[in-house]
Amino acid sequence: MKASGDRRTIFTYDKNLLADLIPGGDFNERFAQGTVQGALQAGPRLLVNGKVSLDVKTEGFKDPKILTGGGARSALGLTRDHKLILLTTGGATIPQLAEIMKQAGAYQAMNLDGGASSGLYYNGKYLTTPGRKISNALVITYQ
Repeated sequence: MKASGDRRTIFTYDKNLLADLIPGGDFNERFAQGTVQGALQAGPRLLVNGKVSLDVKTEGFKDPKILTGGGARSALGLTRDHKLILLTTGGATIPQLAEIMKQAGAYQAMNLDGGASSGLYYNGKYLTTPGRKISNALVITYQ
């Protein structure tokens, strides 16, 4: 039996900062090629090639907060030309979040986290303040 991580999407980027969302089962091969500079796994997947693509249970998610509930959410997306979209919303179900990401211009997208963990900090201030202290973050810097 495969691990649940094999069924979940992974955000990757290479040394040229080219970002991609790949299936978890493809990660070891991509990593072995030496092209992965960094990676982050979360989920569920929201968009594939510009279309809403939700298969939450197959990805191994069981929590009702993911399956049916709504609430604060954060998501990561890539446009067709690999530009990064980071988004937070104060209240959405996973299907609603997928539609929001599509409307924001994402071609590929995945849920990052939700609830009190959702925060977005930009240019020295919070645009969305998390409801609790967070122990980790995805940090993007300009070059």
